[in-house]
Amino acid sequence: MIVFGGYRSNVGHLNELWMLDLRWMDWHLPDYYRDPPAPRRGHGAVIIGTKMYVFGGYDGKTNFGDFYTLDLGTMEWNQVEHFGEAPTARRHHAMAAVGKNLVLYGGYNGVTYLDDVYSFDTETSFWKRWKILKSSSSGRDTEIYGRSMHAMVSMGQRFVIVGGIHEYGTLGGVVYLENGAGIALLDLFCFFSLS
Repeated sequence: MIVFGGYRSNVGHLNELWMLDLRWMDWHLPDYYRDPPAPRRGHGAVIIGTKMYVFGGYDGKTNFGDFYTLDLGTMEWNQVEHFGEAPTARRHHAMAAVGKNLVLYGGYNGVTYLDDVYSFDTETSFWKRWKILKSSSSGRDTEIYGRSMHAMVSMGQRFVIVGGIHEYGTLGGVVYLENGAGIALLDLFCFFSLS
């Protein structure tokens, strides 16, 4: 397991890289080459192949829109040269990997809770913004809000998004995202409490 960045109250924002050997439950601070990204929290990170991709984040003053890789073989950081329509600067978004692609959803830009979806092809270095279609499987007229601080996991070509916050408060329910050639179908499944 790899942890990059974060925040410690007695230190501030971090750009440390920690690795956990899951066999021995041993944390260590590896040596790496070139400068790491600036200290940050609220960034997205995903591993595809032998690289960890890091996008965005926040340093307490500025939202970042920068994009880095860490080569896990050489432990070398590099800023990613990319093409297409990249996401705007943001924090507390979610990222997940599917094959050679990473998918990014939502986040917060300091003004607005975002509900946009982007994919990045790691072979062509091309960002693509998805067109979004929204529906509600519950049959009710339920709004799917932009969100930050949510979790997202991939299941084949589909993604499940859970929780998060919005200007109106904490969000419940599960949002289901399906990839249809760059078209995102956001579908809300509501939780019901039996009490």
